[in-house]
Formats: sequence, C-alpha cells, structure tokens
Amino acid sequence: MTLESLYFVSQIAAAMAIIASLIFVGLQVRQSKQQTEQANRLAEAQLSESAWLAIGNLFHGWYDTAESSEFMARALYTESDLTLVERRRLDMRLTTVVSSIELGHELKRQGLFNDALHRRNMRNLYAIMLTPGGQKWWRKVGKNYFDNSYRECVNEIADRATSQVKSGRAKAQLDESGPVADQTN
Repeated sequence: MTLESLYFVSQIAAAMAIIASLIFVGLQVRQSKQQTEQANRLAEAQLSESAWLAIGNLFHGWYDTAESSEFMARALYTESDLTLVERRRLDMRLTTVVSSIELGHELKRQGLFNDALHRRNMRNLYAIMLTPGGQKWWRKVGKNYFDNSYRECVNEIADRATSQVKSGRAKAQLDESGPVADQTN
C-alpha cells in the first residue's frame, strides 16, 4: 500500500468517524428533546393538579359549614344588602378564587396548564358571573383588581353571563358543589 493510499484510507475513516459522531449527537438531541417534552408534560400535570385542588378547596370553603353556605347563597344569589363585614368577606372569597383561576389562565397561556381544567375554571368563572352577587362584585371590585389581559377575558365572560341572564337563556343556580350555570336554551 502506498503512502497516498494510506492517506485516502485515513480520510475515509475520518469521514466515517465524523458521520458516526453526528449520528450519535443527533440521537442525543432527540433523546434530550423527548426528555424535555416529558418533563414539560409532567410540570403541566403537577401545576394543573395543584391549581385544581387549590380552587376546589376554596370553593369547598364557601360551603363547608351551614353558616358559610347560607352566607354565600345570600351573597351570591340574592339582591339583599350585605353589611360592610359581609361585603369584605365576599370580596376576599371572590378575589381569592378569581385570582386562583387567573393563575391557571396564565399558566395555560404559557402552555403549562391542562386544557380541560382550564375550561372547567372558565365555566366556574361564568357560573359566578351569572349570579347577582358575582356581577356586582366584578363591577365594583374585581374589574379594578386584575391585570389587563385577564380583566379583558373576565369582562367577556361577565358580559356574556349578563346578557344570557337578561335574555332569560341562562340563570344562576346553586347545587351541592357551589355555583353552576343552568343553560335554559
């Protein structure tokens, strides 16, 4: 074998080594991408579950005692006047729940929140906005509390709920799990 032949063989071997290393790097990148996607899905599931449990616990707290249930039913579903202390109590409960829904909304915007749970949160928000107490709270307190993008989202939900109630196509009702939307049409 001549020196020139050895040179060509070494060039071929070097090219094959480069191709093999590129294949190996490609496989590593693919595996890393799969691991990142799996980690993102796990993070989404964990964030969704945590938010879902927190919101569920907040709603549960609205109705966990007879006194609390009676207060929330009166505050949300009737036009009765509330005392200053009762208004603050309602303000805090609604602000906390709607803020928790806002967190889920923001996580959803970033692709880190489950679609089905986000839709459920939006239905819960809609059910709150169907109630006279929820509408009044949003106009007087909530509308001024949240950032612009979320406020616009809730405004759309509140406007839709208000028009549905005025037209008679929906009404607020209370069941054992809290506010629910009753679509009559």
